[in-house]
Formats: sequence, C-alpha cells, structure tokens
Amino acid sequence: NGFADDASFVKGVYRTGGVITSAGVIMCIAFGGLMLSKAKALKQFGLLLSFSVILDTFIIRCALVPALLSLFGKHVWWPRTVPEGLRGVDDVSDESMSPTAVRNHVSHIDEQTDTSCMSW
Repeated sequence: NGFADDASFVKGVYRTGGVITSAGVIMCIAFGGLMLSKAKALKQFGLLLSFSVILDTFIIRCALVPALLSLFGKHVWWPRTVPEGLRGVDDVSDESMSPTAVRNHVSHIDEQTDTSCMSW
C-alpha cells in the first residue's frame, strides 16, 4: 500500500526538485536586482535575501530535509492512519494522471479554445 519511507522521500524530492530549484533561482535573480541599487540598505537586503534563498533552495530543501526525514524514518508520518476524506485516494495507481489521460485532457481543452481573438 504505497511506497516505503525512503522511496517516498526520493519520490518527493524527484517530483518537486525542479520546481523548488527554479523558484529559488528566479527569486535569487529578483532579489539580486536590489543589489544594483545605489542605496546601501537595498544592496544589503538584496545580498541577504539572495543568500538566504540559495541556502534554503539547495541546502535545506534538497539536502537537509530529506536527510532528516530519512533519519527519523516512520516517525515523520503523522497521523499514521489515513484521514477519512483521503481514504480511497491512491497516488500510486491514479489512472487520471497517466500520460494518456493528461494528453487527452489537454487536447480536449485545445479543441474548446476559441483562437479567433488571437489573430496576428
């Protein structure tokens, strides 16, 4: 019923790693723009925020959190039983997220989209 603890951590990092890294890099670039200011306080904020985001993105979320989850093993799952509203939901074999189902859904949306207002 589901993945083992270590496999769950690996799957979680695999599925969210790209989003976390992309968001962190974008935020770092945005905060780095503050360092182009002539105001000394803004430069300091830009450096502090950029460094904090990079630390959070690459050290804490991609290394420290999975290491702590792996260290604590089964004790990180609370509550241990599945809540009433989530019973019957199976992330492992969810057919609605299969590549074919997603492709069919997207093509159905494309057929309904009115592109008459997008004429160049």
